[in-house]
Amino acid sequence: MVQKDEVTAEQNVFDLSIFDTKTKANEGFEVEIVDAFGEPTGLFITILGADSTTFERATERWQREQLKIGQQRGRNNPSATSELMSKAREHDLQTIADCTVDWRHTTATMPFKASDKSKLMDFYARSKTVYDQVFAALADRRNFTKASPKI
Repeated sequence: MVQKDEVTAEQNVFDLSIFDTKTKANEGFEVEIVDAFGEPTGLFITILGADSTTFERATERWQREQLKIGQQRGRNNPSATSELMSKAREHDLQTIADCTVDWRHTTATMPFKASDKSKLMDFYARSKTVYDQVFAALADRRNFTKASPKI
């Protein structure tokens, strides 16, 4: 006898996994970088998503840092605000670098590996067009669903 809340094999069961962004966020998504005029550059960057374990840990680190600064200096202290603002930029660059898994160019060798996080942070700091595209792709959960393209 089937209980009222049980699902039988004959029933059409809705696939809730279509909402799972964590799995693909941890696998990564390849972003094609365009120049300031929207033209392809041949540069492809593989990134983890905002629901990835890496991004979540970075967010937790940043939240702990904010609490620590607030506790040490006082929440409304101008020096705390200034320190938070400077550290926020560094945190963003570190997070994007940590979420960058790989990169490639279609016709050239990359000047350094994506695993060199300090060089990657410097690259993103100087290359706002690339940084913006990577950050937008990282935050766009549509890139990390079952329907998103495979890398």
